[in-house]
Amino acid sequence: MRTNIIDKDTMRLLNSKKVYKTVKKQISILLIDDNTLDVLIIKALLGRHFNIISVNNASEASIILEEFYIDMILMDHDIENYTNNKLTILKKIRLDERFSHIHFIAIDETLSNEHNLIKQGFDEVYTKPILKEDVLNTLIQKFDYTHINHLN
Repeated sequence: MRTNIIDKDTMRLLNSKKVYKTVKKQISILLIDDNTLDVLIIKALLGRHFNIISVNNASEASIILEEFYIDMILMDHDIENYTNNKLTILKKIRLDERFSHIHFIAIDETLSNEHNLIKQGFDEVYTKPILKEDVLNTLIQKFDYTHINHLN
């Protein structure tokens, strides 16, 4: 099921007056995925430990990047539906110094495209289903968030 609106949780954050301060205190992950079920699964898996902001497309992701401090981006990579918009958001992040700290991860069905995705500019590739441990390990290695080792 595809929708072209920002989800309720993200809208609530956008409408909050304390958004930036609240988001910056937590590790923030921007999830770019147009599959509602995948979004719900990832939020259920990681939402207790991280601030998850989910959007359906690159245009919405651009808005979020201007409004929020984001540590990591998880982006669904569907080979058949891979659009220039997704590649555009990747290029925007890589060319803008304000976003140089963001770790950009592709989510794919298999690792068969890992080499190509890394060449396109992704830092890592996760396979479905995403494991919480993979995200924690990445955050510990990339951002030195050693204080998150205790998360269950």
